[in-house]
Amino acid sequence: MTPLPQFIEHIYAKRFGREWPEVVVPIEQRARQMAERKAGHKAAKMASAGQAAVTEAWPSRQRPRTRVAVTATHRQSDSLRSTLRNFPGAP
Repeated sequence: MTPLPQFIEHIYAKRFGREWPEVVVPIEQRARQMAERKAGHKAAKMASAGQAAVTEAWPSRQRPRTRVAVTATHRQSDSLRSTLRNFPGAP
């Protein structure tokens, strides 16, 4: 039976064609590089779309307009009911 470290080395060599990575980087540095790269891609995407200034001024969340529309509808129906009540001959 093969010990685990030797097995991992064997699988790594089989997958990547070499025994060790070309550049060995601590995980904290790798995470920082990935975050910087992601921020750069996002900035480039926003700049190419021409939305950089728009998104900064845009609120993160907006209230849904359905509540306002429902309220206005209820006001109209209440007004209609009161008008019908005052109509001569209405039940």
